[in-house]
Amino acid sequence: MKLKSLVCLSGMVLACWMSPVTAESLITPLQPLTQANHEASVGDLQVMAEDGKVKAIMSQLPDGYGPSAGVLWTKEDKSDQVTISTFEKTENGDYEAVLVRDAFPVTADTFYLQVEVRNKEGQIENLEPYPFQWTLTPPTSSTSASSPATSADDVSSSSSSLASAARVEPGLSSSTSQSTSPSSTTPSSSTQTDGVFRNAPATRKRQSNVKQEATSVVASVYRLYHPGLQVHLYTRDVNEYKVLGTRGWKQEGESWKIATQQGEPVYRLYHPGLRIHLYTKDRNEYQVLGGRGWNQEGEAYRSYGNMPIYRLYHPGVKRHLYTRDANEYKVLGTRGWKQEGVAFYGLGEADVVGLTDPLPLTGKLTVKPATNGTFDVTVTNVPASSQLKAVQVAVWSDKNGQDDLKWYPLVKQANGSYRLTVDSKNHRNDIGSYQVHLYYKLADGLSVGIATAKTDLPAVSLSGTISIQNKNNRIGTFDIVVSNVASPAGVDTVLVPVWSDKNGQDDIQWYTAAKQPNGTYKVRVSASNHRYDVGSYQVHLYVKQKNGQTIGVTSTKTDVSITETNPRATIKIENINNTYGLFDVVVSDVFAPQGVNAVRIPVWGATNDQNDLQWYEAVKQPDGTYRVTVRLSRHQYETGTYNAHLYLTSAKQQYGLGAATAQVYYTRKADKAFVDVSSHNGALSVSDYRALLDKGISGVVVKLTEGTSYQNPYAQNQIKNAQAAGLKVSVYHYSHFTDRQSAQAEARYFTAFAAKLGLAKSTVMVNDIEEYKTRNNINANMKDWEAEMRRLGYQNLVHYAGASWIDVNTLGYAGPIQTGQFGIGNFWVAQYPYKTMSFDQAKTMGLHAGAAAWQYTSTAQLLSGRHLFDVNIDYTGRFTD
Repeated sequence: MKLKSLVCLSGMVLACWMSPVTAESLITPLQPLTQANHEASVGDLQVMAEDGKVKAIMSQLPDGYGPSAGVLWTKEDKSDQVTISTFEKTENGDYEAVLVRDAFPVTADTFYLQVEVRNKEGQIENLEPYPFQWTLTPPTSSTSASSPATSADDVSSSSSSLASAARVEPGLSSSTSQSTSPSSTTPSSSTQTDGVFRNAPATRKRQSNVKQEATSVVASVYRLYHPGLQVHLYTRDVNEYKVLGTRGWKQEGESWKIATQQGEPVYRLYHPGLRIHLYTKDRNEYQVLGGRGWNQEGEAYRSYGNMPIYRLYHPGVKRHLYTRDANEYKVLGTRGWKQEGVAFYGLGEADVVGLTDPLPLTGKLTVKPATNGTFDVTVTNVPASSQLKAVQVAVWSDKNGQDDLKWYPLVKQANGSYRLTVDSKNHRNDIGSYQVHLYYKLADGLSVGIATAKTDLPAVSLSGTISIQNKNNRIGTFDIVVSNVASPAGVDTVLVPVWSDKNGQDDIQWYTAAKQPNGTYKVRVSASNHRYDVGSYQVHLYVKQKNGQTIGVTSTKTDVSITETNPRATIKIENINNTYGLFDVVVSDVFAPQGVNAVRIPVWGATNDQNDLQWYEAVKQPDGTYRVTVRLSRHQYETGTYNAHLYLTSAKQQYGLGAATAQVYYTRKADKAFVDVSSHNGALSVSDYRALLDKGISGVVVKLTEGTSYQNPYAQNQIKNAQAAGLKVSVYHYSHFTDRQSAQAEARYFTAFAAKLGLAKSTVMVNDIEEYKTRNNINANMKDWEAEMRRLGYQNLVHYAGASWIDVNTLGYAGPIQTGQFGIGNFWVAQYPYKTMSFDQAKTMGLHAGAAAWQYTSTAQLLSGRHLFDVNIDYTGRFTD
């Protein structure tokens, strides 16, 4: 029969310095429990002392019901509540949970216990609070004298810490550290107290009890290590330390000493899934983690004294380590352990390693949140010392613990302070409470915790402010500056559509604002992009978010005037290619208030005066410039000085606005013809290819694959016979990719077939882009295709596309492919100005002369009775040399 008795219930505050004291037998009365706000009974509850522990026992629960958890508190506002997470079922069908007093003051007497039960439908029901008295009172001398002596070797001792440790061995669950009521192995003290508890009266009026504050004494904290679990355990319970030493735990001796009643409480938690303990003096962290899978185990010991206890974390084994040894802290910091600074303090002198001039641990931490998902961290009063090597902060949101923890270095400012802006995008865009901990990294490698702060980061709302700056009414220009840009889904691009009120939105232009170093966005607007309209202009702001959505934010208006009337522009010769003899003539800074009718560029080589003179019509580009590509093949391959003059026609009047010269040469003639073939062309014999050679064809591009499921059945024959006839062979792939994964997959499919056919990796490999579905995110996907091709060893890459697909063309509008990301010289462009066209006519026209090649016809009848051929000019020799 178990003895139910009055016992000492002091908990961890007095755990190592009290011996058990017996007293009169007492069982508290049963109290019926009802669901909150209901009359129906849901079993009975009583609190009693049993086997050296204080237990809450639930009985007479209806079928299908069972306790889920409990909450214990003393304050009316429940601000000191502790969660009781484990109720164990007994042999007689009752449920019991051990109550511990460690988190509550010694002077507390009236307690409230509220239990949650899970019903047979799996729903949680809150029961009415259960009040009772639990006080610490001094024992009488006769009671103390009757205390039974218990051997230190007796592992069946009534010490709750021993019983608890034995119950959870080998993993040590949450009750291990919590259950440290008086150990029978500890010598008696003159300050022994006895725990008394009883049901509180219905009025919750406190009973009159004689109380005595426990005197703070010195105790030891011991460290154990379990090799199997790879975890450390810290305990001040000598009996627990001894018994666990016989159960797989390695005893590592005293770690440090503590004062039992002075300083801040250090709480202990246990995670049954991870099977690890965590120690913290942060009450908020203790409460938050208690709701996230961690079992709260109350006060483990106290932080008090001059000796820093350092904390380290190993991301590989996901374990914390606590040590007073500064050298151990320093060395482990070089061996994969993350130094997290001072966790708390113990009694004794600090162990300083390698510091002859200790650094004053001062610093003021200030955190100021913004509305755009960021907050500023400022540190002032930082000591000036050669020992200080870095100022850093650890930052994480309270959401999901420290799963988003990041370490940031702070940058020193001119005034001696240190500053950092933290962006929530680095923390999964979490909102709400954020923890900021300040550390100093010292010369010997130690990191010392200095201060902590919290801030609440509000939810980001869509925002932005437009201002009009730098207006120039002489030429009709102004700057749009966008500030305070924020978006809950993240900012991808800031877009500013602008148009004049004249004739509605016929001149609308969408500008992409460029981000500035100060965080604002800026764009320059010229009336020249809006038909030189004057008067009122509309300016709207849109934000393209990271999720792809584009949303309007705000708008404003401004007036535009133009007082200057004479046209002007600048002409330059750029992009000279002396290998194949070509260059670009670029006209920029065009200003013509009455509009631009035409931009014409006469070009000639100076060798034989103007015998090779050619007039070019420059084409307007999306960036507002006018451009033309000139090839020496149209100028009789003259070399040396070339002249280019600029003539602009405005309001039917022509203005000569400038000239430019450059030295241009060539080392290789190109402008040879080649064809491209697929299964439509069928089998082509060696004699067929020789007939093509006779017609001036020097190369062939053979289709190999399409998507990831088609291979040209004629490819091997078409390649082998072309090589035998002396034609240069290149190959192409007809693309269907719409994202990174499919782009990479198609690149692998293409190269695998090329390798099977024995083609060298230096072969020109063409990406044929024609499918409309590929236009979405096309530039990024083409980049991914290129990257995978290069990873596989293929470097000679060309993209084939129609003129309407690229941004540089003569059609008056830009296609989705941004040739500047790849180089226009890596494009093979298809455009058919006429239904039929000869090679000489194509050479004279020189369309897309800056590209690698131009496909000028798809209807060439080169072999009698055979399928029509596509014919192309090779501008660079890549397809024919």
